[in-house]
Amino acid sequence: MTLDELHNLRELAIRLNRINEEIDRLRSFVTKVTSSFDGMPHSGQQHDAMAEYVAEAEVWIDRRIETAGKIMEEVMSLSDEISELTRPQATVIFGYYAEGKSIRRMARDMHYSERNIYKLLKRGERRLTKQP
Repeated sequence: MTLDELHNLRELAIRLNRINEEIDRLRSFVTKVTSSFDGMPHSGQQHDAMAEYVAEAEVWIDRRIETAGKIMEEVMSLSDEISELTRPQATVIFGYYAEGKSIRRMARDMHYSERNIYKLLKRGERRLTKQP
């Protein structure tokens, strides 16, 4: 794996996080709209317009889930390659590139300094890209 591939993977992971947030917002919208159906007559322009919005939101959700699935396949491809790293290196590489976490967040989560996380990241990158 090259460093460019790792950076592309990180961008995909960040995009995946945004897609998941968008899916949550759309599901919330669908829930709110469908709950307002309860008191409405089943015929009429308002009901039809809301049904159309819900159908459109569900199509968007399906598309986002499909895109998220494709991104997850690429992100998971990293799992095989990080098996040759030490556990801390693998955790940092996966967190940074596959989950899109920041160095600061990983330092806090792992109880390491940011400097140590950065070193683990660079060592892991070198081993993954087969650099001396």
